[in-house]
Amino acid sequence: MSANPPFHSTAQRALPFLFFPLNSPIDKVIKGLNELGYPAQPGDLARLAEHDGTESALETIASVRAYFQVAYKRFVDNVPMGIDRTLLRGAVRELEKVLYDGLEIDGPAAHERCTELLGEASGIREQRAVLSHRRERLEKAKGELVEAFT
Repeated sequence: MSANPPFHSTAQRALPFLFFPLNSPIDKVIKGLNELGYPAQPGDLARLAEHDGTESALETIASVRAYFQVAYKRFVDNVPMGIDRTLLRGAVRELEKVLYDGLEIDGPAAHERCTELLGEASGIREQRAVLSHRRERLEKAKGELVEAFT
């Protein structure tokens, strides 16, 4: 029989205090170490047990998991940026081209076209002229009334 305690699984090796009663040999060893001035807990004994070669596999699993978590976050961050770049900004470029072509503000007659698009409508221009003329007449009449009664 081996000198190692009767561990049956990795969980028992890692957490022996969960699998042995209080008056077990492991409990006696812990009490003895504490009495000798070496503070110990049942979980500390797991470091004394034989290694079964799974440490490198666990380290690899931990590294892969850490890489996956970082890569997942990067992927989740990059998807909206990709959508923004291809769909939205692409649509803006196409929209700009369509506007320039459709409004005909990109060519030899661009100045006249822009003046036409940004200027007042002819009906509003005519109404403004009529109202301006009417205002001038009213101001002239007001001036004459002020002179007549002062």
